[in-house]
Amino acid sequence: MLPSVRTGTAQAGAAGTITLDSGASAIDSYYTGCIVQTTGGTGGAGGSGSLNNQARVITAYVGSTKVATISPSWETNPDSTTTFSVLSTEFATLVLADVVGWRGTAPNTLQSGRVDSYVGAMAASVIAAATFAANALDAVWATLTSGLTTASTIGKLLVDNVNATISSRLATASYTAPDNATIAAIAGYVDTEVAAIKAKTDLIPAAPAAVADIPTAAQNAAGLLDLAAGIETGITPRQGLRLMLAALVGKLSGAATATVTIRDTTDSKNRVVAACDADGNRSAVTLDAS
Repeated sequence: MLPSVRTGTAQAGAAGTITLDSGASAIDSYYTGCIVQTTGGTGGAGGSGSLNNQARVITAYVGSTKVATISPSWETNPDSTTTFSVLSTEFATLVLADVVGWRGTAPNTLQSGRVDSYVGAMAASVIAAATFAANALDAVWATLTSGLTTASTIGKLLVDNVNATISSRLATASYTAPDNATIAAIAGYVDTEVAAIKAKTDLIPAAPAAVADIPTAAQNAAGLLDLAAGIETGITPRQGLRLMLAALVGKLSGAATATVTIRDTTDSKNRVVAACDADGNRSAVTLDAS
């Protein structure tokens, strides 16, 4: 006689399934391989008593819905009045299902599909994760630093030299202190030269230079023609040109007299008025270069 592993009243049924009671296992495949037998209610009892109850092999089981798929299909579909009994067989996967359930519980949660012993899953009474990590780090640190404390090792030599004071690393016999006075003089010279260069570059228009900062041709000409004392003291190039133009082409009056007058080219003013003797020698000259 097969042992019963679950009895109850079905929640529903169909041609190829039966929905077990709400208290049935929530683990997928838990009842796969077992036999489900109807024991009462719809599809559960025949005219000849319990010998007419239906029995089917469970081929699949979904724990979240409690739906068991059976084979072959029912002759009479069960419903919410049908009572059932799940019978275990040698082909049942109850043991496998137990393992499935065990794998999903702490501290045996799967890691990449494996049941590993890893620090995060260790029970506190066995070894704490923090303790394990600290001891591991201590061991690694001890291994790394052993090369820094063993005499004659490269690590030890480096540590000893790095820890030495800076002053002790200078060889007194071969070390020459810098000439601070010379350095200061050079620094002062550099400052002076930089200041002189800056004074020149400050006069350069911004790059690119603004058009307003660039003198026009007229401005350049005016600057040259009106250059103070550009010809002689008190006479600009513009004034000198006026006087020379008048002397060359301006109207002249009073020749062979005591006063010679030369007009400007527009005959609007006297440019040159000269006092002359009988021989025409100038003894005094009055100029109007305006």
